[in-house]
Amino acid sequence: MKKLKDIALIKSGYSFRCRLRPSRHGNIAVIKMGDLSQNLNKAMLDRIDMQPVNLKHLVRKNDIILCPRGESNLATLVVNNFKDTIAVAPLMIIRLNQDADVIPAYLCWYINQPKTQSWFRSHARGSAMQLIGKTIIENLEIPIMPIAKQSIIASLFKLVEQEKELNNKLAHLYKACCQTASMDFIMNYSQGKTK
Repeated sequence: MKKLKDIALIKSGYSFRCRLRPSRHGNIAVIKMGDLSQNLNKAMLDRIDMQPVNLKHLVRKNDIILCPRGESNLATLVVNNFKDTIAVAPLMIIRLNQDADVIPAYLCWYINQPKTQSWFRSHARGSAMQLIGKTIIENLEIPIMPIAKQSIIASLFKLVEQEKELNNKLAHLYKACCQTASMDFIMNYSQGKTK
């Protein structure tokens, strides 16, 4: 077991002093709490105009974005190169050290496990809006196993997420088919074509 702070840099997302003003042609994409999902899509992110841009605030491939606020403290792995993208506070960015013996997908999987989520909840502060402090995140203990085993776990997790996504798409298609068939039936009935 290793503490997260021993294998990764944990930093807060960029803190704005004023409300964000989206700009269709902005130079920076912004990851907010509501954008987090297992399939983070840069094309769906708001863009803003931001000058100057400090490189230390930019999100990189294999960063893990953690939401430390609210009931669900899920983590999302940045799997693509998100050029010119920042995460906004209160989001936390977890960036594994180059010498870490942990792969990002495994760490993300571990953070999202019910046992880890329960541990976060037990250490959260606040009554109306729960918040996990940076020190708590840094002290999360990560079980370290051989990279090959981490890869197997990460691959299985990816397959489960893909299956969930396909099932959601199938459910939407089924609903659309049922709605179309129902409307066709109603139209035919109202025109006297069906008894």
